[in-house]
Amino acid sequence: MMQAGGLPRVLAAPAPDPTLSDFNQLIWWMVLLKVAIVFLFLLLTTMFMIWAERRVIGRMQSRPGPNRAGPFGLLQPIADALKLPLKEDIIPLGADKLVFVIAPIISAAIAFISFAVIPWGPEVSIFHHHTPLQLADLPVAVLLVLAMSSIGVYGIVLAGWSSGSPYSLLGALRSAAQVISYEIAMGLAFVAVFLYAGSLSTTAIVNAQQHEWYAWLLPVSFVIYLVTMVGETNRLPFDLPEGEGELVAGYHTEYSSMKFAMFYLGEYINMTTVAALATTLFLGGWRAPWPLSLWSGANSGWWPVLWFVIKVYIFLFCYIWLRGTLPRVRYDQLMAIGWKVLIPVSIVWILLIATVRAWRLDTHNTIPYVVGGVVLVIIIALWQVAADRGWIDGFFWSKPSAIWQTLITFFTDGDAFTDIGFTFRSTIIGFLIGTSVGSMLGLSFWWSRNYAAIAQPFVICFESLPKLALAPLVILVFGMGLASKVAIATALTLVVSTLTAYAGVKAVDPDQERLFYSLGASRLQVFRKLIVPFCLPWIISVLRVNIGLALTGAIVGEFIASQHGLGRAILYAGNTYDIALVWVAVLVLSTLAVIMYAAVSWLERILRKGIRQ
Repeated sequence: MMQAGGLPRVLAAPAPDPTLSDFNQLIWWMVLLKVAIVFLFLLLTTMFMIWAERRVIGRMQSRPGPNRAGPFGLLQPIADALKLPLKEDIIPLGADKLVFVIAPIISAAIAFISFAVIPWGPEVSIFHHHTPLQLADLPVAVLLVLAMSSIGVYGIVLAGWSSGSPYSLLGALRSAAQVISYEIAMGLAFVAVFLYAGSLSTTAIVNAQQHEWYAWLLPVSFVIYLVTMVGETNRLPFDLPEGEGELVAGYHTEYSSMKFAMFYLGEYINMTTVAALATTLFLGGWRAPWPLSLWSGANSGWWPVLWFVIKVYIFLFCYIWLRGTLPRVRYDQLMAIGWKVLIPVSIVWILLIATVRAWRLDTHNTIPYVVGGVVLVIIIALWQVAADRGWIDGFFWSKPSAIWQTLITFFTDGDAFTDIGFTFRSTIIGFLIGTSVGSMLGLSFWWSRNYAAIAQPFVICFESLPKLALAPLVILVFGMGLASKVAIATALTLVVSTLTAYAGVKAVDPDQERLFYSLGASRLQVFRKLIVPFCLPWIISVLRVNIGLALTGAIVGEFIASQHGLGRAILYAGNTYDIALVWVAVLVLSTLAVIMYAAVSWLERILRKGIRQ
């Protein structure tokens, strides 16, 4: 029997949106079938892109393009695939042979893995077995794509280093710096999506776009990702690692035959993967666009696969369009776009989105956003007018225009990223150490009441000590570097976590403990199955408090003595009477604090949800 549209009923049936639980009981042959489908799709897309790129660019440049091998040159990719293995496989005498051979394998293999978490359709019935059209999904699936992208850089770096050629090495170094720079902006572009979807699972993100795509809700994130996906894949106008006018062919200058083919294959598969990820995160994934979405069957059966492929191919066409339109930028321009434009804009955008999201969750009303935005604009305008006309002291209340100029200078010519990174690292490391060690210490009090009775007075005594007043002593012991700031942040968070975890231990019902022992459970089993799960909500409840304490400790340590950090920047600006720089440093610090608080709050919600499940 046939359904409307001519699709077999045995192969497609409407089903609810897939979830993570749908991947827990997959049959082995179904997994192998999906692996084969993804592998063939990527290979066929690569072959199609090789042909389409030549034909489309030829059309743009008023020339025919490939037209000899088969009708319209369609067999040209097959001819290339047959030609490359027959070429001589050359390994330079000065090359590290093992690494030289492994590098292209890493680049090609890693490129295939990332596509595993991309959903390309809803749940369908294949040979009477219901399964989602996705190879695998994880609670942090998007991070897997970023991780694979980072690992893929190793193939490029190893290729350049092992070739024994200065051109290859320079190309590899360029590629590594470029990917790292644009990967930061790409990750920041994802944060807004995570805040709206409430999950890092690609399946959940697609389900969250059922009514409205994130490309319309988060246009700044969408544009930033579009730029970074071009830089991430080393394509024109950002193909500096392969600049033939400077580096011959970049990191794969010395490669030939199948080794070169693997780099070639990896590049086109990476293009397909980032295009599929853009479709998943911002264009609703496999969901039909309007007005096709008005049709009740548009998002069921096998039709969503068609919508997904069309969206992906639109992005791939844009790659070709860019290559045929834009010239290659200079290397300094390339890095400036990433560090001086994309990353600062991403940080400000995340701050705005986090604020709006928090308001919406609290009020479920759009009026506060409009009112808040209008009020903010009015305040800044009045501030500027008052400073221009001398109504307020322009020395202490720097003009908003002067603060903006100082902000640009701070990020372009100053040590902004060094200071932000220093404060961020000291805060996060102190937060993690203090929270984890303090929680484990509090849980350990359960093992022995005598040990708890002895240790608890010391913990309370340490809590009552003025730890910030002892910060100069800590700096004398640990020095002016990162260690002293981490120590101060750890000291502020350690005791709070310890006392909170111990409060959870004391709240455990003794009758439940006796029940576990009566069932034959060992002391370790009682600890793992009862004490730890019961105390987890108590430990989680202190995360938001600890991130604020850790940041306070790091800033105080930087105020006292430090060579880097936002606290040092504020102190330096105050000592030099650069009030505009004080405003800028305080603004950046506030932004960092809000971002970290929002991230910890999101982590807290995820952990609470996991505990409930």
